Amino acid sequence: MGIRTIIAVVGLSIAIATSVHAGLTNSYTSASSHTWDTAGAWSAGVSPTTNDASDFITNATSKTVSIDSIVVSGSPQELTITNLTVWGTATTTNTLNLTNMNSAASPVPLKILNNFIIGDRGQLKINNSTLQVNNLSTSNSAILSFWLGTNAVPISVVNNLLLGGTLNVSSNAGFTFTTYTLFNYGGGLTSNGLTVGTVPTNTVCTINTSTPGQVNLIVTPASSSSITGSVQLISIVRTNTTDMAITWTATGSSSSLVQFTSGAIDGSYTSNGFADISSSQFTPVGSGVFTNTYTDPGGATNVPSHFYRVHYFQ
Repeated sequence: MGIRTIIAVVGLSIAIATSVHAGLTNSYTSASSHTWDTAGAWSAGVSPTTNDASDFITNATSKTVSIDSIVVSGSPQELTITNLTVWGTATTTNTLNLTNMNSAASPVPLKILNNFIIGDRGQLKINNSTLQVNNLSTSNSAILSFWLGTNAVPISVVNNLLLGGTLNVSSNAGFTFTTYTLFNYGGGLTSNGLTVGTVPTNTVCTINTSTPGQVNLIVTPASSSSITGSVQLISIVRTNTTDMAITWTATGSSSSLVQFTSGAIDGSYTSNGFADISSSQFTPVGSGVFTNTYTDPGGATNVPSHFYRVHYFQ
């Protein structure tokens, strides 16, 4: 008689661990500002991961959700997500603040695999940080705040970029007059008019989209738009027994020249009687403030006396 072995398995079950919120949305619910990895601030009880279908920072309280080098180093698995939406209400602003992420050991600290939407009264602040998204859309009421300088890195958009809203620019170490790339994109660009808001003192910032695949910011020195700020008379001096030298400053790309009129020796003259000295015209090229001196031959020997002024006309 052979040996028969009976194996009985009673109540065996096989469990596969899955996230309890897989495929659902995860919304920021706290009324206060926290770092991204604050689990209790999110509706799912954990911070966002790719287990979420979509993540939202949209509740009706102004706040800032921050990602910095500490978050990147401590919770890198929570910084690759599927979809993200940031917006505010009619009276509140919600902000995603990316600060010093690039100082952590991660080539692309925050990666959004599908869509990143910055809606009305949503704000993105980016300072020494980078971000990669598949598609990016910013509304006409969105706020984009960039800190630019030596460590500035463009946002990488793999496919399509829809761009609107207001761009605020601040200076970081190494900020200078140059062209900064704000966005690289691999698909199509739809520009609804990104408006330049606040900029560093004495600079002019202009959005440029003429280079395919890039949205650039051209930073140039500011020139005074007022007449009094564009030209200044420095001195009128006698250089020898016969000549007078008139020295003045003018801003680049402006035009100015010396005018003269005759008057009495007691200092009186007719204010509307000045005539241009065409050979004295000064049109400096470039940016900044330039100094010019025109020497009027025989100006020290004129009878009646000559009176001078500098005329700005461009």
